[in-house]
Amino acid sequence: MPPDTTTTPMPIPPPSAVSSFDLTAQPWLPVLYTSGDEGVVSLAGVLAEAHGIRRLVGDVPTQEFALTRLLLAILYDALDDRLETIADWAELWRQDTLPVAEVAAYLRRHREGFDLLHPTRPFFQVADLRTAKDEVFALDRIVADVPNGDRFFTMRSGGVDSLSFAEAARWLVHSHAYDPSGIKSRRRHRSTRGSAPRSTARPMTFGWRRPDGLDGLCWVGWTRVSV
Repeated sequence: MPPDTTTTPMPIPPPSAVSSFDLTAQPWLPVLYTSGDEGVVSLAGVLAEAHGIRRLVGDVPTQEFALTRLLLAILYDALDDRLETIADWAELWRQDTLPVAEVAAYLRRHREGFDLLHPTRPFFQVADLRTAKDEVFALDRIVADVPNGDRFFTMRSGGVDSLSFAEAARWLVHSHAYDPSGIKSRRRHRSTRGSAPRSTARPMTFGWRRPDGLDGLCWVGWTRVSV
């Protein structure tokens, strides 16, 4: 069921107090339910409620593909021991719900790797990576809806000054799927009066490393590329 929108939202702490944004628990994935209602859910929520969700709703269509790939990767790793053949996956497809307990246990084990603001292992990023000149670039570099050069046919003709943690996480996943190369430099947290804390994701490179240190398809660590 979609989240209850009548409840009073929790107060948003000031940026200086925000030291973690746990993607397994914090809402950051916009979804459309089979009922026609819309909502925003966490990683744990989207997998637990998958039977009632029609589709992800990305900021751009390509973002939906990238986010779906992330969810599939989580399922592959969480259920690897029990789903070995196409027939096993076909049987899972016919079930009313996903094996929520197993997926939730997996997310708890790897929760640290899904923290967007983790001090040493931020989600899909390299915490201490900098450019050779220690440059700071605009957020436009990770937001695909902002064209380079003349900004025609975009709702963000003025560029991107800030992103919520939720949107930053979505664009971060999109960049790993579609951005060919290069360092996206760090950006400090900031906020404006009367609005939610804003942030970009910190520096990132491209490549995958499993939580156990082995190369492979995963999402909780990174390999470096040259500057």
